[in-house]
Amino acid sequence: MPIERDKSKVDFTKDGNYKFFPDEPLDKLHADKFASKEPSQFYDPCAEASKMSLNCLERNNYDKSACLTYFQAYRDCKKTWQRARKAAAYGASSSSS
Repeated sequence: MPIERDKSKVDFTKDGNYKFFPDEPLDKLHADKFASKEPSQFYDPCAEASKMSLNCLERNNYDKSACLTYFQAYRDCKKTWQRARKAAAYGASSSSS
């Protein structure tokens, strides 16, 4: 997937769902990859937001205060992912009992 560099063409609010991160942590692809990974492997569905945070730090000479927005976007993405995983686990455990 090519990276869009024209800011006017980037829209993180498609379908009326506002989000502040470029990743799609609820995408079925991430769920499938997470389910098929080995138990000791780490999988991050918010890798793009993570990369953006690190790139911001590099661009700003590791001044964390200049990258707070990127950090928050990564946290929001991870929260979205964690909520979805908890909901799926809760739904699976409650439907099996």
